[in-house]
Amino acid sequence: MLKIHNDILEKLNPADASHRSSATDEKSHLHPETRKEILEDLHGWANDDDPKKRIYVLYGPAGIGKSSVVHAFSKAINNSQLGASFFFNHGIDGCRDPQRVIPTLAYQIAHHRPDAVQHIVDAVRKHLPGGRNQALEHQLRELLEAPLCRLSIPTASIILVLDGVDECSNDSGLVPILLELLCQAAHNIPSVRIIIVTRPETYI
Repeated sequence: MLKIHNDILEKLNPADASHRSSATDEKSHLHPETRKEILEDLHGWANDDDPKKRIYVLYGPAGIGKSSVVHAFSKAINNSQLGASFFFNHGIDGCRDPQRVIPTLAYQIAHHRPDAVQHIVDAVRKHLPGGRNQALEHQLRELLEAPLCRLSIPTASIILVLDGVDECSNDSGLVPILLELLCQAAHNIPSVRIIIVTRPETYI
């Protein structure tokens, strides 16, 4: 990636929330038999071309291995289908802020997908004059939908992983809005597919 492109992308102020972050180390230890059937199902879903299966929700209480499974899955597809991963953490400011999610996803996609770099860089140039903390709808339309809809079709799937959504701060009531917008994106952007992992919460 050109330095000028990276300098522009850094202005998105991405959170250190990917599966490669040291903050996710505790989620990286997966016993070979832990939720093996879920991991196999995730790989099957990732390779299924059915346009109706664009969103995968992994839902359940704490302690059943959801995060470890999706962390292992993210590592497995890191060099192929993964577009971005965001592992929420209520103990880290940037990793619990709903305003940081979409810019972070855009930043990671640009680093994972060479065919998307220029489109996302152009989108960032247009977006940032409006400020860093723009409404989630503007973030999604300008940083994800606009650039990714410009990719050549067909293109390889861009899988977005969101783990621990229940750890995202909902003080401003933004979590349901964020999820709704991301689900819309999965249907509006031909290449995008989304995995959502969460514990039960009334607002999710």
